[in-house]
Amino acid sequence: RAGQRTKFERHRGEKLLEQEEVELTVGEDGATIDVNSTVEFMVEDRKVTAAGQSLLHDGDPDGLLLCAVADKTRGASLEVQVAAKVLRLPPLDESPTQPGGSQQLVAQEINRMLIALESPQTSQVKFGDLHCYPFLLTSLPAPDSPTAPEATGERIEIKLPQYHVDALLDVRKQLLRLKVPLQDGDSAWYHPGTGILYAHAAEPALALLAGQTADQYYPLGGNQLHVSFASWEEKPERVEFATRVGMVRTGQKFSSTSEATRQKPESIEFEVWAEGSHPAADLNMSLGAFNMGDETWTLNAQARTLSDGTAPVTLASGMAKDTGGSRKFLTVSSKLRWHLALDLARDPARKATAIKDIEAALKAVGR
Repeated sequence: RAGQRTKFERHRGEKLLEQEEVELTVGEDGATIDVNSTVEFMVEDRKVTAAGQSLLHDGDPDGLLLCAVADKTRGASLEVQVAAKVLRLPPLDESPTQPGGSQQLVAQEINRMLIALESPQTSQVKFGDLHCYPFLLTSLPAPDSPTAPEATGERIEIKLPQYHVDALLDVRKQLLRLKVPLQDGDSAWYHPGTGILYAHAAEPALALLAGQTADQYYPLGGNQLHVSFASWEEKPERVEFATRVGMVRTGQKFSSTSEATRQKPESIEFEVWAEGSHPAADLNMSLGAFNMGDETWTLNAQARTLSDGTAPVTLASGMAKDTGGSRKFLTVSSKLRWHLALDLARDPARKATAIKDIEAALKAVGR
C-alpha cells in the first residue's frame, strides 16, 4: 500500500537467496511513484546489497536501473531494475462523488422495483425466489411452539438437512401486514431457525421483499472474512501448492503456525478491515517461511482485495535461474462469509439450487 513498507525474502533451506524491501508514495497525479528500495542478493558465493531511490511512472514496463554490480575476478554480476504499477480497486470510504458499495446496492434495488412496477405486461408472471429475513420475522414463534400454527398459519414438515430446515411456516399474513403485495395463489414459507424465506409470487412482491431484506445482510456477519493464500509454480505446466485459508473478524488478527521436523516453522498472520456494504477489504499480512516447493518465502505486506473472492491480488511472483527457469506466484483473496441463509441469498448459484430443492420438497407434500 502507498505509504507503507513491504519486505520480501526467498530462502532455500537456511540460505537467504534474495531480499527486497520497498517503501513508496504515489504522487497527486496518480501516476508518479516515488520508491525507496533496498535489495540483497546472493550471486554465486558473493552477497550484493544496494539501496537507492527511484522516481517511476505508473505501468512503465522497463522501469529504471537501480544499480549494476560486477566482479571482474569471479565473473559474478547483478543488475537491479525497478518498475511499479498502481492497482486500483473500489474505495472503502464513500463520498458524494465516489459512492461505495452500499449506495450502489440501494440504487440497484430501487431500479429493480421501479422496473417491476412499470412493466405490467410481465409483473404478474409468478416465480419463486429465496430471501433471508433474520430479524423482521424473529418475533414469530419457533416451529416447535404449541402456538405456532395459530400465530403464524400452517406448519408443514419438510426435511432439508443441507439447509438445516426441518419445517416451514406459512407467513403470508405477516407479509401482508408488512405491505408486501401478495395475491391469491401466492405462497410464502419461512424457517425461523435459519431466516430462510421462500416466496412464490409476482415480481412486485418479490422486488419489495428483496428491498426489505437487503439492509439485513450487514448486521448479521458482514464483517467476517475468509482470507486465502494461493501459490503455484509454472514450469511451464502449472503445479499448485497447498492453499492456506483463515477466518477473521474485521479489525481482528488471525495467526497460525505449521511446524515440521528439520524445517523452519511456517507462520501466517493477518488482520483485515471490511464492512458488508463495501466491495473491498484492507489487509495487513505477515508470512514467515511460506512453503513454495523447494524454497520458502517470507513477506510483510499490505493489500486491498475485492471481498467477493474474485480477482486475487498477486503479492509476489518471480523467476530465477536457481529455480530452473520456472516462475512462482503467491496471491491473496478475501471473501465475506455470512450466516448460512445469507450465503444462499447472496450466491446466485447456491440460491438457484436451494430454490429447486425447496420447490421439490413443497411439491412432494402437495404444496
